[in-house]
Amino acid sequence: MRILMLNYEYPPVGGGAGEISRHIAEGLAAKGHVVHVLTVCYKDCQVSSIQNKVQVTRLSSKRKYRFKSNPVEMLSWMRMAKKFLARHLEKTRYDICFAHFALPCGEVAYTMKLKFDLDYVVMSHGHDIPWFFPKQMMVYHMFTYGWIKRIVLRSKALFVQSDDMERNAKLFVGKRNTHLVHQIPNGWNAAYFYADDAKRRKRFEIVFPGRLVKQKDPFSFLNAIALLRDKIPELHVRILGDGPLRHKMEHFVKKHDLTELVHFEGWVDKSAMRDAYQSASLVVLPSLNEGMSMATMEAIACGTYVIVTHVSRNTKLIDPGVNGDIVKQQDETDLAEKIESFYHDKFNTEYTIPMSVIKKLDDIYAWDTVVNLYDDKLKQIRANRIK
Repeated sequence: MRILMLNYEYPPVGGGAGEISRHIAEGLAAKGHVVHVLTVCYKDCQVSSIQNKVQVTRLSSKRKYRFKSNPVEMLSWMRMAKKFLARHLEKTRYDICFAHFALPCGEVAYTMKLKFDLDYVVMSHGHDIPWFFPKQMMVYHMFTYGWIKRIVLRSKALFVQSDDMERNAKLFVGKRNTHLVHQIPNGWNAAYFYADDAKRRKRFEIVFPGRLVKQKDPFSFLNAIALLRDKIPELHVRILGDGPLRHKMEHFVKKHDLTELVHFEGWVDKSAMRDAYQSASLVVLPSLNEGMSMATMEAIACGTYVIVTHVSRNTKLIDPGVNGDIVKQQDETDLAEKIESFYHDKFNTEYTIPMSVIKKLDDIYAWDTVVNLYDDKLKQIRANRIK
């Protein structure tokens, strides 16, 4: 098949969604499909390149930052993508379009469906489908609800990654259209993210990874650290990521005299993130909402114990007391107690996650396995069209 993939962020631009789209694109290309990714150009990125058998074309837009974007920048990319494809599709044919996010990429796919009769699928990464994260996205989705619904209902499939995303998506599309919703989990790369006990530090080190936004609930984490300051000797915290809450977080750290314990390191590249997971004692992700957290998966793959909330697919990833624990949302006391229990019961006894547990998860979540599920569905859609 010839597959056109749309994502306004693609490595080295963007975060987890970009990495997910890269793994799917490269996995499909490895199976013999012709895959062309249309994405954004950022600073010194090559406009056109071949990456692991995937043709990548980058369009200029108003994007200012590598790891974050805004609606104005997304609309800018959407306009450029429509303009590019209006010419490109006159000469080049594809069997299907794979759009990441209902907006802006789904809108581009929808327009190409109307103009060139190109079938498309949409992959949600969580917040793009109403009302998966209503507190943060309420105003945005009030204005875009009908727009997103039209895009999704004209698609051949809406891919989601977890049970809660599936429930929300089925409510959104309505009973007559639940056949559109398909749950396929995210994957991990165990050949890259793996346990390395030689890197594990002797001091007690906690890593908090990801965007510093309300969705990740960093202040429950910082409040928990404040509660633990005098209970855990040699406590060391690394915050890997950046975002709009960083300034407030830094102020909190200074106000509560945590500067010797908590260190802000900003965004780091993939290899540095792997090293952080491999050397950490514990990874904490108290998110309010997630599509399916790549950070959680990669930390577990690196043999690092995680403490997370019940969101995303965490209840299927976590075997409590074995590879992690699940805490109540926005409950710094519960979080502090879980961290302290891990320190006494696991860290001080030099506990390690059994490799059999990691291998069992790898059998389910290896990218080759996940890509096979997308491959099967895309082939089915193509076969149904030919009929």
